Amino acid sequence: LPLKDSLEGDADCQSERSWHRLMPVWEATEEIVMENGIVNALLTPPWRILMLSDGSVTRHLQLLTDCTVKVNCLEQVRVSSLTGLPQAVSLIPEAHIQRQVYLEVEGDDDHL
Repeated sequence: LPLKDSLEGDADCQSERSWHRLMPVWEATEEIVMENGIVNALLTPPWRILMLSDGSVTRHLQLLTDCTVKVNCLEQVRVSSLTGLPQAVSLIPEAHIQRQVYLEVEGDDDHL
């Protein structure tokens, strides 16, 4: 429905006002936040994931641990048959690659 039609008959929505502009308290680029870790004192780990995630597991671990996470690729192979995979995989254009990786905290020998 157009906005005008959806407001008809609703007494609470009949008044008009200007847009309430938010005034940021603090701003930074992604590079500054990720390099310096300055956001860690401002946000808890779940909020860091919500605000700074790029969708990758590596970034999530980096945001949770406050450490640089290194990807060590053990194996990368082309998947030749989609048999046994969910049907939606066929919607993804070629090539289908399967990787096995270790995610490591840089400077530490422990695997995540």
